[in-house]
Amino acid sequence: MQRTGKFLWNGVRTVEKSALDVFARVAQFTRSHSLIYWMVLSLCFAVASAMHPYYVGVTEVKIDPKSKHVEMSCKLFVDDVQEAIFRSTGQKVNLSNKTAHDQLLLKNYVLSHVKAKWGNAYLNLTMLGYEIQEEGVWCYLESSVRGRAQNFTVFNRALYESVSTQTHFIHFTYGTQVQHWKITNPEEYHTFTVR
Repeated sequence: MQRTGKFLWNGVRTVEKSALDVFARVAQFTRSHSLIYWMVLSLCFAVASAMHPYYVGVTEVKIDPKSKHVEMSCKLFVDDVQEAIFRSTGQKVNLSNKTAHDQLLLKNYVLSHVKAKWGNAYLNLTMLGYEIQEEGVWCYLESSVRGRAQNFTVFNRALYESVSTQTHFIHFTYGTQVQHWKITNPEEYHTFTVR
């Protein structure tokens, strides 16, 4: 028991001593190389301030070949959507409140920027609602398709008018067939082949 206690105490003292040695070496280095230290620190600050945030949205489409039911969901950053709605309508929106007026403004915005086409026919999309998850807002839409088609086109111009670098990742599922694509402003759509 005493040996274990001594061993642990010596081990702790050794760790404390080595940590103090590291701090002492860092302090000595910064004193002797202060010009280099400040230049590196300034360079890091310049790089960090020059970095630009990414503007990414996600659009998911799922089609059940048997029922012909189409489910779409579109995720965008809440702040960007609220800003885009304000720019287009002049009305401030707080999507966290979920007022009927704010829901209508979001619905009108999304349905005017997100569209889908089955073959040559545009779908009549219905917005079911939305939910906020962390910094994003998920908008849920649905429709149905008729007959057979060789392709399905997803249009998404959301936030293009206010964010020049907006990108949308599109995930398309038809039965067991899964495809992915990316469009970046000014690209407005991508057509998926349906097999």
